[in-house]
Amino acid sequence: LHLCDRRQRQMCKETVEKKLETLTDSVEQYIDSIEDSRKRNILRYRYIDGMTWRETAKKLGPGNSEDAVRMEIKRFLKQT
Repeated sequence: LHLCDRRQRQMCKETVEKKLETLTDSVEQYIDSIEDSRKRNILRYRYIDGMTWRETAKKLGPGNSEDAVRMEIKRFLKQT
């Protein structure tokens, strides 16, 4: 019984990993489809590269605060 449980957990883990991979691919495709290169870069830095909002703002260059960048994306996602 214990081996069966372990085997079932492993199969469940593999299923979840495949679903996550599919979702990740979908997110990357969505981001790549965005025409506005600034918004595309912000989303990539934040959600693919895992940067914080502060790191994302810094990568965009001077004059970009983390709050402004976060709100820009919030408004963009609300429109879509």
